[in-house]
Amino acid sequence: MSTDQDHLTTFAAATSALLAALFASACEDPDGLADHDEAPAADGEGQPGRERASAPDPRAAPAPEGFAVEGVVTGGAGCPEPASVAAQVSADHQSLRLSFAPMTLKNPPGPAVKTTNCQAAIKLKIPAGWRFAIRTLSTRGFASLDQGVTARQTSSYTLAGAPVGVKLHTDIEGPHDDFFAATHFVSPASAVWSACGGSSIFSVNTSLILNAVAEPGGHASFSVIDQRIVAWQWQQC
Repeated sequence: MSTDQDHLTTFAAATSALLAALFASACEDPDGLADHDEAPAADGEGQPGRERASAPDPRAAPAPEGFAVEGVVTGGAGCPEPASVAAQVSADHQSLRLSFAPMTLKNPPGPAVKTTNCQAAIKLKIPAGWRFAIRTLSTRGFASLDQGVTARQTSSYTLAGAPVGVKLHTDIEGPHDDFFAATHFVSPASAVWSACGGSSIFSVNTSLILNAVAEPGGHASFSVIDQRIVAWQWQQC
């Protein structure tokens, strides 16, 4: 019987071409991504933005039996080593967590605008007769920004073979010195659906931008700790 390492090695080889294409545009605004710039829903103290009254109900149907994470391949300046990011699926298959170790930008020194990113290609097993999409995404991090310094965390999601993806932003302005938590809701109209059944490669690009152009000497530290997909949309097909 093959070992887990054998499976991951095979998965890494099969997705290397996909990752190369994804990393090439990881820090850009790729075409075909639906941009969600609206303020995220409140999720605890230190939350930037405001709760949107029109946010959809975050509850979702239970994941069908057989749903599983089969492997993860990561890369990018923000996660140069395999141990830099970990993917975990909850025992009830209701949430997927990406934990970073952490991914951080600081100012000074260096250029006034700094960027970093981590790309994760996650192979998911989709039960026959079902397809999925993200419904609720929660991001946690820490920002310590002097007056005049701004920061943006972006999460871009695509599914292999899908013509479009989804891009979600969290913006923070200095002065700010606290943890932040933001929850975004993806409406059914904006959802990007997987193929029906079988295996699907779900690509997550998490990027950070720290902008100190208005205050080049301003002190700042900006990091993302983890992201959780806490609800899925499921559809029979």
